[in-house]
Amino acid sequence: MANKKKYILILSLFFSISFCLFFAGSVAAGSSQPPEKKLLENPLGGGTNIENTMSSAIKVVLGLIGSVTLLVFIIGGVMWLTSGGNQQRVSMGTNTMLYAAVGIFVIFTAYFVLRVIIEGVTKG
Repeated sequence: MANKKKYILILSLFFSISFCLFFAGSVAAGSSQPPEKKLLENPLGGGTNIENTMSSAIKVVLGLIGSVTLLVFIIGGVMWLTSGGNQQRVSMGTNTMLYAAVGIFVIFTAYFVLRVIIEGVTKG
């Protein structure tokens, strides 16, 4: 039995080493020209005015909050599904999903209100 394990170990080691050598790339196949230089782009997009900066920051923050709210909604659904008929857990899961839905509504409302405020401040 020990010889069989040793044989399998040596065989697998041989195949893994030969596999690595078979797929090793050749350096001579590389390009002799240096790579083209590229300029870094502004991660905020567009210009650097306050409207673009604020819009990008608000989108990121509201996106993160929306992700957390979606996670809470899923947790509430799992609580509701795994309640097993326990009324207290059913109501707790239902309330969690309800509060998450209200949270999503508040997030969308906040986005539109902040968008109107930013447009009013920057255009007016």
